[in-house]
Amino acid sequence: NGIQVIDSNRVDTLYKTVAGGTVYFYYSNSSSDSTVKKYFTNNVVDNVTLTGATTFYGFSDADGVASSAAKKYYNNNVIKNLTGGSSAAYGFNVTYGKVIDIHNNIIQQLTNGANINCINAGGSSTLDMKIYSNKIQNITTTSGNINGIYSTASATGAIVNIYNDTITALNSAGSAYGIQINNGVTTNVYNNLVND
Repeated sequence: NGIQVIDSNRVDTLYKTVAGGTVYFYYSNSSSDSTVKKYFTNNVVDNVTLTGATTFYGFSDADGVASSAAKKYYNNNVIKNLTGGSSAAYGFNVTYGKVIDIHNNIIQQLTNGANINCINAGGSSTLDMKIYSNKIQNITTTSGNINGIYSTASATGAIVNIYNDTITALNSAGSAYGIQINNGVTTNVYNNLVND
C-alpha cells in the first residue's frame, strides 16, 4: 500500500538550446500495483522553449503492469506556453492505471513542429477512467496531428466517461481530433464543447 502526492510544483521558464533528447516535468515507469494511489494536484508548467528534435512530456506516467496498476488522480494542473521543436509533445500521457481520473486541468498555448497529444490516457489495466472538465485551448502544430483527448483504456469490462471538457482552437497542419476513442470498451462521451 502507498500514496504518492505531487502537489504545487512549478516550472516557470525553461529554455533548452540543444536539440535532441526528452524533457519531462514528471516521469514514472515503475510497476506499482492497484494498492497504490497517486495524486497530482496544483502543478504548473509554464513558458517552455525547446530546440530541434526534442520530445516533451508534461506528465509521463507509465507506472504499472498489464494485470494491475496504481490508481491515478490528476486535477488542477496547468501546462501552458510551450514552444516545441520538431518531435512530439504530450501534456498528460497516462498509459497505465486501474483507475484514472483527469479533471479540471488546463492545457493551452502549445505550439510544436510535430504531433501534439494533449491528454493521452488508458491502458490494458484500466477498468475505470474519467476525463472531465478539462480545458484544452489554442494548440498549434506546423507539421503533424493534434489529439485533444485520446482514450486507450482497453481492460475487459472497462468503463470510460469523457464529459464537460472544452476543446477549442486546434490548429493542425495535418489532422486535428478533439476526442478520439481507440478501444472497444464501454465509452460515454457527453456534454463536451469542441470547436475551432
